[in-house]
Amino acid sequence: MIVGSSEIEDVGAVEACAQAIKAYLVPIGAKAVAPAVLQPAGLYLELVGEVLRRRAVLTHNDALCLRPDMTVPAARLALSLPLWHGDGFALAYDGRVFRRLEHAAQPIEPRQIGLEWYAPNSYSAARDAGVLSAPLGACEAVGARASLVLGCAALARALVLACNLPEAMSRLLARSHDVRATIQATIAGEPAQRDEPQSALGAALAKASPEGARALLEDVLALAGVAQISGRSLQEVAARLREKAMRAGAPRVDRRLLENLAAVFAIEAAPPDAFTALRQAVAGLPAPQPVFERLDDLERLWAQLAQSKPAMRDAVFRAAFDRNLEYYDGLAFDLIGKGGAVLGGGGRYDQVLTALTRAQDPPGQSADGWGAAGFSLYPAVLAAEHGQ
Repeated sequence: MIVGSSEIEDVGAVEACAQAIKAYLVPIGAKAVAPAVLQPAGLYLELVGEVLRRRAVLTHNDALCLRPDMTVPAARLALSLPLWHGDGFALAYDGRVFRRLEHAAQPIEPRQIGLEWYAPNSYSAARDAGVLSAPLGACEAVGARASLVLGCAALARALVLACNLPEAMSRLLARSHDVRATIQATIAGEPAQRDEPQSALGAALAKASPEGARALLEDVLALAGVAQISGRSLQEVAARLREKAMRAGAPRVDRRLLENLAAVFAIEAAPPDAFTALRQAVAGLPAPQPVFERLDDLERLWAQLAQSKPAMRDAVFRAAFDRNLEYYDGLAFDLIGKGGAVLGGGGRYDQVLTALTRAQDPPGQSADGWGAAGFSLYPAVLAAEHGQ
């Protein structure tokens, strides 16, 4: 039984599905690992993003959390292994993750089976191709037909930067889980926000450097006797408050520019058609060149993928691909079943390795010059999909 769910799994069907997935993935040659269930909350929650943060299961003092996904725990474990040489390696896992639902009394514990690839940056194209073709093949192996919905975090950030928006606004949109809704909320709410008086603390944070904002916040919290804020680091809290203060004091953003950006993010089509539409749509933005560069990369990757896996011909590319995990910094995707259920997903997350390498205490394995990509599948959802 999945705790907090109203449905009971068909244990036999789920286990058969899980074994079929793992049998398909065996030839890839991944090392089987079991990442720790308990994770350091501060570092973890800085990486995963606001949506998953709200669903995390924290210990009583907020110092630790039960893993809400497998990717970050696998990457932390990878840094302890002597495998960082040659053309890369892969880790495989099979375990439960722990998440709260807004209206459930208990957390849910969905089972995930997946792979994480680590490779030098020069092998990134081959790694990204594998991380898309392998889960599609695994779905086919268990008799489930999956459609692919693609996005790209690097492209989304390039689209935002192409508008030359104020720094705080760019950071808000680049980090947003639902960028179109954020743009619309900004358009609707900006006049009212401008009329609100800015606090003295807000004004000081807006003028401070990131390091100065952190020092100021440390002083304020020390005076208030606050030692910890729900597992968030002071650096993260200071950064968010500073951004909010900077937005409050920034010049008004041209409404038409935001509306044009919303229209660009509304583009959704088969990958080749979406790439063409995006090139046309961004040509008139203030700084489109980084967008063109990201599109060049995506077009090369897609040409390789479309030849290797016929199922990819039914794929859709969404400029505003919804990301509930902030750590994706490249290609990201969901696998959707015929009934609309999410069968799995994944993407590229090079920046996680950088962040985890820097956070090691004491310093250990370096992943400099390496990147990562991976995917997870939900055997219970796949079993139900196959049984329909």
